[in-house]
Amino acid sequence: MRFELYNNGRLVKTQDPSGNEAVFPISNVGLKSRGRYTCQFKTKSEITEWSKYSDLVELVVAEMYPKPTISLSPGGVTALGQDVTVRCRAGRRDTRFSLFKVGDRTPLGNMEPGGEFLIRSVRWGDGGRYTCYYHYASDPFAWSEPSDPVELVVADYTWGNIVRLALGAGVLLALAPILAKAAHG
Repeated sequence: MRFELYNNGRLVKTQDPSGNEAVFPISNVGLKSRGRYTCQFKTKSEITEWSKYSDLVELVVAEMYPKPTISLSPGGVTALGQDVTVRCRAGRRDTRFSLFKVGDRTPLGNMEPGGEFLIRSVRWGDGGRYTCYYHYASDPFAWSEPSDPVELVVADYTWGNIVRLALGAGVLLALAPILAKAAHG
């Protein structure tokens, strides 16, 4: 069999393995290595009949650009049910951002320029550390370093407020007889 490997539509390597599998190692991965890869094969007995192209695999080169900054608005502790905006910033305007929750490999969102991600009605599961990456619109296969993480702390103030109201009502009830006695005298 003969295998051909393509990157962004250009033939990169050809291989004639002894079996029915070809391995194409990519050493010294850098900016020239990034892109969409696909391959095809043919048997040596079929001179012109190639297989269909394989599914595309994207090779993204990470940590090629400086890390972005990340912030939360509002900052500090966030009340359960409140909206929070996560802002990612980089040095250029033609950037595309992706937001990740630390420990989760699936992006929570991809953003056009502006780098703002809205988390509506924060739930308990939204608490945790977040980071973002960016790439330039002209080069989607070279990514920045991750931002320093930012912590989203979620709190439920309902019980605290009930306790405060109960204590306030208790103080007022305790003061009522004293005020009544002072008004009578």
